[in-house]
Formats: sequence, C-alpha cells, structure tokens
Amino acid sequence: MIPRDYSFRGRPQNYRGRGGRGNIISQIHGKKLVAENISGVGESSTSQKGNSQTFANILQENEYDDSINYAENQKRKVILHLEYSDLKWQDEPWFLMNRYIDNTQFTATSYKQRNFYENLLKATESCEITHFASNDQKSYTFSKIIVKKIFSYQEWGLSTFKEKDYIFSEKNIAIKFNYWDYISAFDKILYYQNNKKKHTWFIKICGEVYKSPIPNWSVNWWSYHGPSYEILPEKWKTLYSEWIDLSPQISKLITSHKADELIASMHFFIEFSIPWISKWIPIVGYTEHQTPCLYRTSFSKFWEKMNKVDPSSGKLFGADTEELIQT
Repeated sequence: MIPRDYSFRGRPQNYRGRGGRGNIISQIHGKKLVAENISGVGESSTSQKGNSQTFANILQENEYDDSINYAENQKRKVILHLEYSDLKWQDEPWFLMNRYIDNTQFTATSYKQRNFYENLLKATESCEITHFASNDQKSYTFSKIIVKKIFSYQEWGLSTFKEKDYIFSEKNIAIKFNYWDYISAFDKILYYQNNKKKHTWFIKICGEVYKSPIPNWSVNWWSYHGPSYEILPEKWKTLYSEWIDLSPQISKLITSHKADELIASMHFFIEFSIPWISKWIPIVGYTEHQTPCLYRTSFSKFWEKMNKVDPSSGKLFGADTEELIQT
C-alpha cells in the first residue's frame, strides 16, 4: 500500500487537493466555458453535445493536438504481437490496429468493450467521466476523467475473483464484475480514439483518494499513463523541488532508493490535484526477444490553463494551487 499521507506536512489524511478557481472550466481567445453552461459538468455524463459555449467550438484543432508540447512516456504497452509478414505495414500502425482488432481500441471479450469499463467506474463512484462530442455528433473530440476513489484489494474483500453487482443508475442497468475488471477499467477507458486519431483526455486525480491507502498497482498504472514532473513549466518545477525538500518522507525514500522520481511525481500531482492532458498512438516496435509487436505509447502535457490569467480576478487560474504547494 502507498501511504495515505506521504508528505507529512501537517495536512489531515483526508485532505483534498485543489486546482483552478471558480466554475470557469477554460478560457480560450477570450471565450469562456462555464460549468453551468454544460449539463453534467462535475457529474458523471456520457456525452456532451457541441454548442457555441463548448470546448468543441472554442478550441481550434491544432490547439488541443499540439504534439510539440507533449512529452512521450518511455514505457509502452503491447497491444498485440505481429508476424514478420506484417512488417510491410510497419509505417502504418493504425492500419495494423484496424486489420486485427476491427476498429476497437484493445483486444477484449465481446461483452467487455470500453463502455463496460466506463460504466463500471461510474457505478462504483470511482470516477466522473464526461465526453465532448464533435459537431457531427459521430465521435468524441476530447474527454474528461476525474478520479475520486481507488478501491484496494482489502476494501474489495477476500476473493478478488468474486463478482459484485452494481446498479448503474444513469442507464438503469446492472453491472457484474470482479476486482480484476476494476483494475483493467482504469487502463481501458483511456484507449478511446476518434476517427481523426486526435482524441485527448483531461485527467485529474483528486487528493481525496488519500482517504484510503492507494493500492500499489496504481504505481504501475501511473508508469504508463501518468506524467513526469518534466512536463511542468519552470515555475512549477521550482515548486516541485521545494515540495520535495519539505516532504521528508519522500526525500528519505528517494535517498534510500525505495522510491524514484515516478512515485514522487505521482504524489505531487495527486496531492495537489494537478490536471494534465493525455493522448496515445500505436507504434510498431520489437520486444526484448526481437519479435515484432504493436505498442501503445502515451503522451502527456501540462494543462496550460493553470498559467492563464482569470480576467475577473486578475490572478492566474492556478494561483490557489501554487499557494497551496507553498504552505
């Protein structure tokens, strides 16, 4: 188990991190996306239609898919193993995905597609998930996930294979799953992709997950999907370094080689509920045994709104979070 209060800086163990200010979700080119203008913002919602106030119309395509600002995650996950005859398409990884898994995002049993895992996380109240549809309503342009709870083995019960029933009230359906489905859900819901191959996720893990010890498998999840402190702007990197110095438990673990920068970054982003933007692409590569395979590689970047000025207050949207880190 990961300790629930890693920093030991006088905060209660059920401390909730904060991020941003007010109910303005984003401001781009002087236009604001305000929570009350979107039904379901802050709630579990399946889809949001485009209108004059949504991200879909405010954002320009090259603004939410600016590859220059993304950092590549060096840890990749195998999607499927390829045959040598497939290498004639090694420069067309999307074609290989479509060829073998029929326009889905991952190999799965027939009844456990992405929606199954998404409904699972909603039914357990582990996450709030919102999708923002394109103008033609045929696909999602981008999505938002806010993680509020991560169940551990102990909380689940003695048998991790024991199935539980949850009633998903949003669709009035019963969902049956075990703990291994629950772990898989945090991976597989992030594998959605639209037909332009430009879908992105807004991800935030709230500090309230520290109400219970975080299971260690979440470190493995972070190694594939979580950002490094390297994506932080210079001012935020300074805040990160100061936080390390003021967090003796983290410093001690790093010095003794019982923890690394990955774990430190993970706790920094979670403790202060710092959001990031994530996307993924497939690439053709080789395993350690030099057999060809199709990998999934994730990219992440800092949510730039944190450094934007709120015109109503004259302060940065991330000012409260900066102050919180410094206290």
